[in-house]
Amino acid sequence: MRRRAALAWLCLLACGAGPGPREALDEATLWGAVVAPAQALTFARRGRELLLVESVGAGHVEAARLSDTEDPIDLLARLDAAGVRRAAAASPRVSVPIAELGLPAELGGVHVAAGANFREHGDEVGVEEPFLFPKVVEPTPFVSEVPSAARLDYEVELCFVALRALTSAAEVPGRFGMVLCNDFTDRWTLAKGMLRPGEMGTRGFADGKGRHGFLPVGPFLVVPNDLDAFLAGVTLELWVNGGLRQRSAASEMILDLPTLVERSFAGRELAYHHAGSTRSILPEASGFPARSLVLSGTPGGVIFQLSTLWRGSLYLQPGDEVVARATGLGALRNRVAP
Repeated sequence: MRRRAALAWLCLLACGAGPGPREALDEATLWGAVVAPAQALTFARRGRELLLVESVGAGHVEAARLSDTEDPIDLLARLDAAGVRRAAAASPRVSVPIAELGLPAELGGVHVAAGANFREHGDEVGVEEPFLFPKVVEPTPFVSEVPSAARLDYEVELCFVALRALTSAAEVPGRFGMVLCNDFTDRWTLAKGMLRPGEMGTRGFADGKGRHGFLPVGPFLVVPNDLDAFLAGVTLELWVNGGLRQRSAASEMILDLPTLVERSFAGRELAYHHAGSTRSILPEASGFPARSLVLSGTPGGVIFQLSTLWRGSLYLQPGDEVVARATGLGALRNRVAP
């Protein structure tokens, strides 16, 4: 069993201080650093209207309107990057308020997620090495409300999006785009599930992280020309009520995307418990269908630590606002429901 503290989570009674604000949110730069068109394709949608984003500023995106109905994943199934750029060159330009954007693509409801994939986060929660668990929930738009919970926690994450189906770990190159997401968690439900024995990630995680509204994503689907080069410039950040809680370079991830996919296929026979039954870690029996996500883990700075489970006031409360941002991927702004 790859963990130091499964039982310690439920028996430590020490009182510890929760994370506090260290730096104020700079609204002026929140939407900055959207990648240049030469580096990546950046898609967004207003309703079913498909946009190729060229720049962001003053609360708007400037974009080419590619289609009134087509989904970007469907578009990428018939056009390569050069074809998309040619289509954009011949398309009308529009200026669209960011607030009018929705989900950047139609996405699935079963995903693979990595826990403890940043060393600092593993250290703060008492887990020695990365592990996987299923995230069984349909994504919601980037400004969606998040349901309240007894011990509600945040996790800013870079999510990889399968653009085409994968039936083996060898098919990763060229088959993934990216979105920004927040892996919200009911830590109380997660901890109760871990009372029963099992491999790390197989109990508690799917139930604690699987409520509707616990996976806001977007508003951009980004498909880089060179995934590794793009990731080298990405910084993940998260604020609660204007105070900085998380910040880390994406390059600090321990396991990269190909390794996460490889481990998913290698562990496909392991039973993961969710909603009273068991399932494979893979979204489908054949592997990863198009539109499924791989959540790549969160940096240090979450609320949960070994000493905070009994201190409910430290966790997110109704009315709290959580803002997440990543270089080139935009921002999320989510308020906890009353």
